[in-house]
Amino acid sequence: MVYRHIPEGGEAVATSFSRSAGGRWNLLGEFGALYTTTVEDDIEREMERAAEKRGITPKDLLPRDIVTIAVSLHKVLDLTDPAILRAIKFNADELTKDTYGRTCDLARAVFKAGIEGIVVPSAIGRGKNLVIYTENLSSKSVVSEKRRKKMEL
Repeated sequence: MVYRHIPEGGEAVATSFSRSAGGRWNLLGEFGALYTTTVEDDIEREMERAAEKRGITPKDLLPRDIVTIAVSLHKVLDLTDPAILRAIKFNADELTKDTYGRTCDLARAVFKAGIEGIVVPSAIGRGKNLVIYTENLSSKSVVSEKRRKKMEL
């Protein structure tokens, strides 16, 4: 199971916002990504960071829902594995920097290779995130909402 916060009533597994905004692990207008965390307790801090980057308070983002998503993927690249990072000539610190050049280049290559998801360290410094490329999902893969609750700060 993974978790994410979304606008109240929003689509739990939609990537349209990330496609239109771009991000660390997807390129603006090229492809979307479903950004999730593996630790539910990290949701509030992830939202604080998102608000901080926009110059607003977390309450300005409310109302929001926390959704639990069931995930079963078949092609996942674990970028928290030091051996993989060495093989692709990446430093672990580069994965969480606020400059996205190298991560976007890597994301493009991963997406083009048909990878369904990547495991990355959380930029808030706790837990891990699973970034899912829904356009690459195989017919055997599962990404579906299981639970939703109102977020309260």
